[in-house]
Amino acid sequence: MKRSITLLFFSISIISTNALFGQNAGSEKLTETGKWYFKTGVAYGLPFSRMRIDENYDLRYSMAVDIVYEEHTVLNSSFGKGYYGNITAGYNLAKNFSVELGAVYLYGLSRKTTDVIHFYSGDATTTYTYDPRMLAINPNLLIKANASSRTPYFKMGALFAFPSISNEYNYRDYTGIYENEKRKYKGAMSIGATAAAGVNWFLSGKWNLYTEVYLTYLKFSPVSSETFEYTVQGVDSLGTLTQSRKKTIYKDEYTIKYKINSTTNKLEEDYDKSSPLERGRFDLPFGSWGLNVGVKYNF
Repeated sequence: MKRSITLLFFSISIISTNALFGQNAGSEKLTETGKWYFKTGVAYGLPFSRMRIDENYDLRYSMAVDIVYEEHTVLNSSFGKGYYGNITAGYNLAKNFSVELGAVYLYGLSRKTTDVIHFYSGDATTTYTYDPRMLAINPNLLIKANASSRTPYFKMGALFAFPSISNEYNYRDYTGIYENEKRKYKGAMSIGATAAAGVNWFLSGKWNLYTEVYLTYLKFSPVSSETFEYTVQGVDSLGTLTQSRKKTIYKDEYTIKYKINSTTNKLEEDYDKSSPLERGRFDLPFGSWGLNVGVKYNF
């Protein structure tokens, strides 16, 4: 994975370097109109640094041969896929160097998986829907060619992100029973890396259009998840859930205790139902790559 990331960043660097130093010498030269500038744009991101998110599950029982079949289809993707909005303030340090500070918001596209158990009398279906969101701060160092009617540039920076994921669970079976649960995964600030290669296109006066191909590497490690809505047969039943059922805290180190159930004579987990459940921490991918388009105003 690290090798792939290095190669992608190196490729962007090579493309950008060629663009910066391979311009037509006869192109129209322009000058920056001021030290400060402002940019705003929109982007569409595709998955990068894919990982296992969940899986589709299908269970069938064949009466003819008395065999149970389980089918698993893994969903490998990234929660970074979706629509981005961004605003950026920039400062020209020198003719070919600038620094930028941007704010980014991700409206991620939903991911969905389904579990189906085929009973003799009908099916029981469980659907899981994941909706990612993210707000992030993105500082960058930008290297650009001499100003012209089309000015290539390359930039690299960091991403200080605050991702979250809402997970909706829907269960229905052939008897008419149905449940709905909504749960949110939250975490501390996640730190990632960004790179982009693009072109500023002179429009008129102080206005430019910019187009760029960007790459973001980011992982999200939730510190907790909590159920905020739970219904059974359409009736609000959130109050019936114990604290351990409603909330889970994810830790690097935790202990699970077990005891033997005297009624069933089976080993069961022993935990305090009045406190959040503890489980191990894990990473979720939020990387993306795509096209960012917007306008730039030079002060």
